Amino acid sequence: MLPYHILMLVTSIWIRTLYRFRVDGRENIPREGACILVANHPGKLWADLMILPALWPLRRPIAVTYADPKTSKNKKAPKLMTFGARFFRVIASGLRGKGTGLKATREILRALESGELVWLMLTGEVSWTGRINQPRPAVPWLALKANVPILPCAIIGTYDVWPRWKEKPNLFGKVTIRFGKPFKLNDQHLKKIEESQVVEAGERIKSEIYQLQQLGHK
Repeated sequence: MLPYHILMLVTSIWIRTLYRFRVDGRENIPREGACILVANHPGKLWADLMILPALWPLRRPIAVTYADPKTSKNKKAPKLMTFGARFFRVIASGLRGKGTGLKATREILRALESGELVWLMLTGEVSWTGRINQPRPAVPWLALKANVPILPCAIIGTYDVWPRWKEKPNLFGKVTIRFGKPFKLNDQHLKKIEESQVVEAGERIKSEIYQLQQLGHK
């Protein structure tokens, strides 16, 4: 636990210095109990380095990524991300943009049953324009299946700092993480989840994040 807190402290100081990092809506973060945090991904600036310090020290999430940074053979994977992943739990969901594998789905549902906070990105890849892409069906499906509160999270400013089409990030900028109020998609567990319900749920989540994003840097 101590190395994790030290890592978060150092990261917080770093990003507050370089990117005037700010967190809004921290009071909306549930202090305990199962919850799915769903965020947008507007820029290449590592979401891990923004969301984890924003949650710290209130919650230590389980991050769902397309590949486990600890075991990834991708030489382009940032060394800092690989190092940091040793201090928080990661569930590898499978290939980027291809949904969530059966093994990962079971791990996510078990984690939620245990009262954990699980963090998912709404879309399958970083946006080319900074706007929110179409939701991955796996995200609203998991939210409907688990029937736990969703914590909407808007990442603002990372597109300006490091857009997808740029090779390297700007050294300075302004980044805001904004948490909305938790909400549930349905009042009771669903025995069967229809495709139309997944689409509707995805649009609801996207709308909640979009509204937070539109508030900009306040």
